[in-house]
Amino acid sequence: MTDRPRSPRARETDVSDPSPENDPAQAVVERLRDGIRQHRAEAAALAETRAGSPLLDLERTAYLEEPLPISGRRWTGRLIVLARKAVYHLFLKWYVRPLLLQQNRFNQAAARRIEEMLELERTLLRQIDELDGRVRALERDGG
Repeated sequence: MTDRPRSPRARETDVSDPSPENDPAQAVVERLRDGIRQHRAEAAALAETRAGSPLLDLERTAYLEEPLPISGRRWTGRLIVLARKAVYHLFLKWYVRPLLLQQNRFNQAAARRIEEMLELERTLLRQIDELDGRVRALERDGG
């Protein structure tokens, strides 16, 4: 048999086998699915470790937003929302925005101070542990 140049079709992979090894698009989809599974697992693990964390709760509630007008009424809801927006923008915006800004500044400053205090507490606990270890060592050596 002589070596003949292969046609472009002969160079393509066998399409009768739908395994990821023979279909590049399928391989990409499988890699994406693996990445999504890994990301979900990491997110779930992170959520478990941070669930109920006081700092996380503090971060979530440190920033207040302007109220969004909503209505649960089907037909008159748009009219109610439009009226609420008009009243807010005409009469309440000038009053509410400075209060929200002031409250947000306070919340963020308080959150920073609480984080600093927690870090200081960790540092002090480490120092207490070190000093406790030194005292025990001195008691063993001198006692």
